[in-house]
Amino acid sequence: MTNYAAALAAQFHLKEQQTAKLIELIDAGNTIPFIARYRKEEHGSLDDQTIRTVYERLQYLRNLDTRKAEVRELIEGTGNLTPEIEKSLTNAATLAEIDDIYRPFRPKRKTRAGMAKERGLEPLAKKILAQEKGVDPMRLAEGYVNAEKGVNTSEDALNGAKDIIAETISDDAVMRRRLRMAAMAQGVITSRAAKDEDSVYRMYYEFSQPAAKIAGHRVLALDRGGAAERRKASLAPIKASRIWDRDEYPCACFKEGGAGAHVMYVAGTDNRGAGSYMGWQMRGLPDGTKVRVRVI
Repeated sequence: MTNYAAALAAQFHLKEQQTAKLIELIDAGNTIPFIARYRKEEHGSLDDQTIRTVYERLQYLRNLDTRKAEVRELIEGTGNLTPEIEKSLTNAATLAEIDDIYRPFRPKRKTRAGMAKERGLEPLAKKILAQEKGVDPMRLAEGYVNAEKGVNTSEDALNGAKDIIAETISDDAVMRRRLRMAAMAQGVITSRAAKDEDSVYRMYYEFSQPAAKIAGHRVLALDRGGAAERRKASLAPIKASRIWDRDEYPCACFKEGGAGAHVMYVAGTDNRGAGSYMGWQMRGLPDGTKVRVRVI
């Protein structure tokens, strides 16, 4: 199990006894302002921003360990858990890496690669992927022609093998990590206006910046585009109030949000507080992550 106090101390250049005490205070249900103001002697007078950053990282590390355990159990259930996969899960440092490891074992909808496997073309794909010298893929494909299975020509066999190879490479965790690193080092983030109308996002209507240099708040602004449209659609039928905020559920940050969401008037402080809390809890989760919201 992860030694959270040691990990946090190493990352933020603190003493392990400081981070251990912060974890103890947080787990006891104390709020960050309370810890910063009234427990200074216990954590060494750390400011509230540092405590909040440590808290957010603690939540991420705990979510990381929880997800590792879930994925380990899921892969084990398929009978495919190997020492190599176990080691990769143990060493995974991000939720994205864990998702990459689980990707080949995740139940899939019917894909072209899956249909090609059903037609018996996986052995052909493996032979081509081996890239042995002197091997002619087209000649190999001739041996897999089978009209009963819908493989009428060697071209059909070769195309099916290509689909399998494409999915195999796409599901490879090492390859995905390398591509992600290359995209971060060399990629450029670009945005264009979906429609010509004035909005708070106007500065992003013609925007381009290297991924390695873009500021975090700009990434958040770009990601909010879809959420803004969903929020606009959900709030449209409800008249704005000068006193209350309009709050919608499902939230606009979820794909289920938008038109048809339930909307009610709430106090502005409650609305923004709840939004900030959810933002902290979901920080670092990759797009597409399934989130369960329990309303109490």
